Amino acid sequence: MDPAHLAFLHTLPGSEGFTDDLATLGEWDFMETTAGMVYIDTRRQGDKVWVRVADFIPPNIHQFPPNTDPMAQRTTINQPAATTWAVPIDDTHMMQIGFRRAPEGCTLRRDAGFGQDGKRPYEERQRVPGDYDAQMSIHGGIARHSLEHLTSTDRGVIMLRNMIRRGIRAVHYGADPRHNIHQSGQVITTYSQDRVIAGIPPAPTPEEDRQLLRETGRKVVENCQRFAQTT
Repeated sequence: MDPAHLAFLHTLPGSEGFTDDLATLGEWDFMETTAGMVYIDTRRQGDKVWVRVADFIPPNIHQFPPNTDPMAQRTTINQPAATTWAVPIDDTHMMQIGFRRAPEGCTLRRDAGFGQDGKRPYEERQRVPGDYDAQMSIHGGIARHSLEHLTSTDRGVIMLRNMIRRGIRAVHYGADPRHNIHQSGQVITTYSQDRVIAGIPPAPTPEEDRQLLRETGRKVVENCQRFAQTT
């Protein structure tokens, strides 16, 4: 739940595979959903608004929207590009499994899992770091929260951690975590998507426009929630 890292880590010079549009900082917001939580990453291009929504489904599932095509080439609504499970192995290692989706007629990228481990040459990892390099450089494997200096860009991380803590406490006291109530055979509503909305001109001032972008992003998720409640 960290949209900031797309701009700060994956659009560095030499990082391939992420659209340059992501280098422009979006308006970031976070919401709890029926499935868990989402981050909402919203940007403007003229009178179009680009809303990217990623899912976190406790305790260990993430869904991500596409990130390779520039906004100008995107269709109105795109389904999530990836669903992944992070499976713990021990205190410092985990295995990531999942599947990725490619639109009909498109070829799936071979390097879709770029930067998720330390197998690349050290020099390459220094020049074009991936998620693994950023994570391991902070605390060497186990995050020590007492040494962190969290900022406004870390709101999603804080929200995710609190959600996990509440789930752990619920299990400790013999209850089910709030979001672990799905019955066999039921459809689980998720929210990850990539949507381009036309016909939304900029607001009069930059601050008002940032507020407009946040409201537009929230409406996308709220509309999904209302649909889920009626089906």
